[in-house]
Amino acid sequence: MSRKKSFELNEDMVNKIISVAYGDASLLDRIKVMRAASRNNEVHNLLNLYKTTANEVKQLGEEEFSR
Repeated sequence: MSRKKSFELNEDMVNKIISVAYGDASLLDRIKVMRAASRNNEVHNLLNLYKTTANEVKQLGEEEFSR
């Protein structure tokens, strides 16, 4: 008998990981993602990748263009 995963890395989970990385997730989603990341290296690596991207995007800032 195969053991059931406590999560699946599907589109919904990836969206939650992205929300956590950008700081837009609810408390419950943050808990779920952090728990999954502590148990699964693939989730952990994906979360770190999105966090790095989020930090780079925040550093870009906004530019103003004159018309």
